[in-house]
Amino acid sequence: MVHRQDFIRPLCKGLISLRNSLRVDKFCLEKKWRHDDILIYKNICFLTQCCNEHNGITWRIRFDIPQYSRSRKLLKSGSLVCLTNQKFTFLQYATVAENNDRSLRNGISEIRFIDDIPKTSEILKQRDVILIESQVFFPSYFHTLLSIKCMHNMLINEEHSIPFGTHLLNKRHSLNQEEPDYFESRSFIKEGFDISCLSSGQPVNTIDISNETNWPDAQTLGMDDSQHRALVTSMKSKFALIQGPPGTGKQ
Repeated sequence: MVHRQDFIRPLCKGLISLRNSLRVDKFCLEKKWRHDDILIYKNICFLTQCCNEHNGITWRIRFDIPQYSRSRKLLKSGSLVCLTNQKFTFLQYATVAENNDRSLRNGISEIRFIDDIPKTSEILKQRDVILIESQVFFPSYFHTLLSIKCMHNMLINEEHSIPFGTHLLNKRHSLNQEEPDYFESRSFIKEGFDISCLSSGQPVNTIDISNETNWPDAQTLGMDDSQHRALVTSMKSKFALIQGPPGTGKQ
């Protein structure tokens, strides 16, 4: 999940910033609008479809060279790009195929769509297409993302095929709302839960841990506030992720 977010976040941040800027000023791209995570190319024109043994099927495109691009290399091979228009009525993702400096100086490049599109696709007919380049180098992430996709497909066919898979990959499950199975146990409902092993030398009665008001405070349990929150959350949740630096009592 962290790997996936690391891949997506720079492009998402740039897209959100661009969309918000266009809502305020629809001519912001004419005023040298900039963002650290993305580079914008305007007036994209699809020239022809190409095919070679290294990149497969690609599209040769023509674009306006950004005026502020002197300090950055244009359309680096392997970069993730997104094609859309200024109204964001569509989004199509691609990667930059191999380029040469001469073509780039003339505003010519080749891209390979991540999902194949037909020659009749509406994106090829749009007149106001812009291309947004992310700093993310796609090939280094490709195999991990492909594995995540395969794992997700496995979960669709068999929910328990991967340990913790329903929580890690399946968005239908909410980590904040799922209660542990022992909450439904008769003995738990009748007798409560004995947490005396957690106390710091002080007697603690058996309690109903499903209600946070029943819990002893952090000092009684010999914990700080963050440790106390982590303990209560983990005992009330079917799945909990606890993180922190070494030596902070995660065990």
